[in-house]
Amino acid sequence: MAEPQQPPITGPLDTPQKLQAYLNSCPPGLTALDLRQHHLASLQGVQFPPGVTTELLLSNNQITTLEGVTFPPGLEALELDNNQISSLQGVQFPSSLTYLFLNDNQIASLQGVQFPSGLNSLELSSNKITSLNGVQLPLRMHELNLYNNEITYLQGVKFPDTIEESLGLSNNKITTLNGIQFPSAVGSLFLNNNQITSLEGVQFPPSLLELDLRYNKIVSLNGLQLPHESTIDLEGNPLMYFHGIINPDEYLIDYLKTNFASLYEKSAEAKAAAEAKAAAEAKAAAEAKAAAEAKVAAEARVVAAHKSQPQALSLQSQPWSYNTPQKLQEYLNSHDPSNSLYLSSEIDFILARFGQSLFETINFPQVKYLGLNYIKNLESLQCFKFPDSLTELVVRYTGINSLVGVKFPPNLIRLRLDYNQINFLAGVEFPSSLKKLDLTNNKINSLNGVAFPSDLNELQLSNNNITSLFGAHFPPKLVRLTLRGNPIASFKGMIDPSPNVIVLIEDTFPMQVKHLREKSASKAARQSQKTTIKKMSDLSQQSMQTQLRAVTSFLREGMQARAQQHAEQLLRDRQEKPTTYEESLFYAKLGEKTYPVPMNEELLVQDVLDYLNEHYYISVLHNCGGMHLRKPGVGNLDSGRTLKDCGVVSEEELEIVCGTQKGGFARHRHSRKRNKRSQKRRNKSKSKSKSKKNGHRRK
Repeated sequence: MAEPQQPPITGPLDTPQKLQAYLNSCPPGLTALDLRQHHLASLQGVQFPPGVTTELLLSNNQITTLEGVTFPPGLEALELDNNQISSLQGVQFPSSLTYLFLNDNQIASLQGVQFPSGLNSLELSSNKITSLNGVQLPLRMHELNLYNNEITYLQGVKFPDTIEESLGLSNNKITTLNGIQFPSAVGSLFLNNNQITSLEGVQFPPSLLELDLRYNKIVSLNGLQLPHESTIDLEGNPLMYFHGIINPDEYLIDYLKTNFASLYEKSAEAKAAAEAKAAAEAKAAAEAKAAAEAKVAAEARVVAAHKSQPQALSLQSQPWSYNTPQKLQEYLNSHDPSNSLYLSSEIDFILARFGQSLFETINFPQVKYLGLNYIKNLESLQCFKFPDSLTELVVRYTGINSLVGVKFPPNLIRLRLDYNQINFLAGVEFPSSLKKLDLTNNKINSLNGVAFPSDLNELQLSNNNITSLFGAHFPPKLVRLTLRGNPIASFKGMIDPSPNVIVLIEDTFPMQVKHLREKSASKAARQSQKTTIKKMSDLSQQSMQTQLRAVTSFLREGMQARAQQHAEQLLRDRQEKPTTYEESLFYAKLGEKTYPVPMNEELLVQDVLDYLNEHYYISVLHNCGGMHLRKPGVGNLDSGRTLKDCGVVSEEELEIVCGTQKGGFARHRHSRKRNKRSQKRRNKSKSKSKSKKNGHRRK
C-alpha cells in the first residue's frame, strides 16, 4: 500500500487558522510534514496530524516563539532553521526527538531549557548564545554544533562523553582552551575563527582525530600535546616558532614541515623530532613483529583447543562475547534498540573464521545509530542488512575499499566512512535522505560520475588522492565542502557548480579558482568579440549609420534573448527542485516585465541592482540613467542596506524605478543622499562600463 502524500499548499499559511485548515486536509497516516517557507508566524493552538512521527520541517518562516506549542508525539526530527525564535524556555519537546535543528535564529541563552534525553544531534549555529554554563545537555548526544555564536569561554561546561562525531565551536569569541573538559570520545573538534592565543596545558581527548584551529591568534606551539595520529590545521595563525611541542608524532612533524617549512627548519626541535621519529619507528616495528608472532601463536592455540575440546570456546573462556554467528545474533537480539549499537575489533575473529558472507544471515535490531570501527578484516558492506530505522552509520578504520552494491538504509542522515581504503565512488547508490557524508582519509582518486544526494549539505573529502574535479557534480545545497590534502591539479569540467560550491572550493584553493574564473571570462570575451566582428564584417557594404543601427539592434536582441533565457532558467530550476531557502526567489518589476532574482537576505540592495544590470541589462534595454528599488508601502530602498534590513522576503515583488539618461528619476526627480559604500560601488560600476564602451569604439 502506497504511503499517504502531503497535499499541495495553494496559498500563504500566515495565520494559525489557515495553517489549521490546511492540516485538517492532510490524509491520515502522513509521517512527514514539510511546511518550509510559508510565512508561518505562530504555532500556538495548532493541532498537528497524529501520524506525523518522522519529520516536521518548519524552516524559513517567521516563527518567534515555541512556548505553548504541542508537537506531535513520537516525532523524531524537528527542523526550525531560519526563523526568529529568541528563547526556548518553557518549550516542551517530544521525548522521542533525536534531531533538532535551530540554526539561524535569535536565541541568546539555553539556561533552563529541557532537551529530550534521547537527543542525538543538536544544531544551534548562527544564534546569539554567549555562554553554556549551567546548560543541561542530553547525555546521549553524538553531535553538537554551535558555529557562529558569541561564546567567550567554556570552562565549567559539562559536555556529554557520548559526543563522538564532532563538536563545532567555530566563529565564536573563545580566547583560551585551558580548563575545558572536552568530550572524552569526540573525533572532530572545530575551533577555527576564534581568538585563541595559546595551546599550552590544553588537555585534548585521546580519541581526537581532527583539530581545526585555523585563523586564531596562536603565535607559539609551546606545550602542545596532541593524541597520536591526530591531524591539526593551523592555517591563518601568526606562528613564530615551534619550540616546546610535547612528543610530536610523524603526522604532526610532516604537517609542520610541509606547511611551515622555514619555521620548522629554524626550530630547535627539528633534530630531536627526527631522532624521536626514528626511535619510534624502530620501536613500532619491533612491537608489530612481536604482536604478529603473538597473534599467530594465539590463533594456533585457539584452533588446537577447538579441535580437541570444542566446548572450550565459550563466552566464559574467550575475551570476545560472540565467536559464532549464533552467539552474535543472540547478542544483537538482546540489545535494546533505544540505545546506540557499537561493534568493534571483536568482530575480526568471527570474520576470519566465517568470512564476509557471515552478515547475510545476521539481522540487526531497529537501532538509530550503528558503529563499526577498528574491524581490520571487514572488507565489504555488501552483505549487511541494515535496519530501516538507522539514521546514523559510522564505519571507520576498516579494510573496506569499495561501496558498490551496498544497500544503505532509506532513512540515513549521517554517513561517516573516514579512515578506510575506499578508492572510487562511481556507481555507489547513496540514500536520498543523506545530509552529511564524511569520506576523509581514504584513497579516492576521482569524482567523475559520482551521484551525490541532492539534499547533501556537508561533504568531507580531505586527504584523498583526487587529482582533478573533471565530471564532479557537487550538490547545490552544500554548506560545507572540505578538499584539503588532495593533489588537485585541474578544476576544469565540473558539472554546473553552484555559486556557493565555487565559494567553498575557493576557500581551499583561492588562486586556482581565481585563475579558472579569469580564464573562463577571457574565453567568453574572445568568443563574443569574434561573433561581433563577424557580424560587423557582413555589414561592410552598408552605410555607417545603417551599420551602427544594425549592430545596436543585434546587441539589443542578444541581450533580450540572454535575459529571457536567464529568467526561464531560474524559474525552471525552481520547478524541478524542491523549494529551499537557498533556491527561493523574489521579483523586480519594470513596466509589464517581471524579473526573478535569487533570494539572499545578506545581499545589499546595490548588489541586486548590479545583478539586474548584469543578467537582464536593465540600464541598456530600458535606457535607464539610474535605478532604484521601490517596496510598496515603504518607498525607495537604500542601496547600502541589506534585503534583510529592508524587510524583503521570498516571493515578494519590488518595483524598479528607472531614470532617464538626461538625469532625474521618472517618479522621484529630487536627489537622494547615498552612503559612501554604495556610492563607491556605483562609481566602480560606471568606470567598468566606460572602459567597455571605449573598447568597442577602438574596435
